[in-house]
Amino acid sequence: MHGRRFRLCGALVPVVALILGSVGPVAAQELKPFTEKLPKSLGKFPLVVVPAGKVTLDDPANPGKQVTVEVKPFYLSKTEVRWDEFGQWVYRLDLSDADAAAGKDAANRPSMPYIPPDCGFGTDGFAAISLSFLNATKYCEWLTKMTGHKYRLPTEAEWVWACLGGAENKPLSAAELEKVAWFGKTMKNPNKPTEDPGPMPVGSKDANGYGLFDMLGNVREWCVGIDDKPVAKGGGWADDAEHCQATARFFFSPDWQKTDPQNPKSKWWLSDAPWAGFRVVCEP
Repeated sequence: MHGRRFRLCGALVPVVALILGSVGPVAAQELKPFTEKLPKSLGKFPLVVVPAGKVTLDDPANPGKQVTVEVKPFYLSKTEVRWDEFGQWVYRLDLSDADAAAGKDAANRPSMPYIPPDCGFGTDGFAAISLSFLNATKYCEWLTKMTGHKYRLPTEAEWVWACLGGAENKPLSAAELEKVAWFGKTMKNPNKPTEDPGPMPVGSKDANGYGLFDMLGNVREWCVGIDDKPVAKGGGWADDAEHCQATARFFFSPDWQKTDPQNPKSKWWLSDAPWAGFRVVCEP
């Protein structure tokens, strides 16, 4: 399959081509889905097993060339990270009142947002949004420390393989996307039904073949690109069908925090990206 190019943020961006590989016969069978429970809170989230495979990606550093990546079995959160669990870290709810007041661990935590980071779209059951790549990365470090399990952001190869869900690699039509994705600004956020569209509660569309929800649409998801640079995948609620595909890549643009009044701009929050979120990998 020949790679295509999308025009994003004013630049032509190569997209990925994929080769479906065989499922690892032993390692994947040894892994079982589980639910992670956060200590000191009622927070929890389910993870599913993504089997082994192989993907061939367009190399962003060498236009016209491709790189084939072997993907080992791994755990991936069933939904995008929600405010339900993310809020415990942001608002320091795992700390004692004294430690929170003293600013313990402040260097590794987001600054307090100057506006509600959910933009009024909702928190309970909604994906955490307006997040920078650093914010997502530091959350994974905190989650690792809290649970004793190794958490990180997915690589682009892992994410694309998981997004396919075992299905044939082909662009999805708008009609096909309607079953699995919130996209195209056609939805009405339940907390703002008379205003502009926005993100929707996670898991309210169909799951893919691996039992993963919202891999396409709802929020773009931060990953580590094959060049080790931040890349957002999957498209979001404001993107059209062409850009809500496993192959689309989005890179940070200053427009994502254009209205941020701080100088310098926040390294944690993206004031104009209410579609920037993520999900987490747990290493076996």
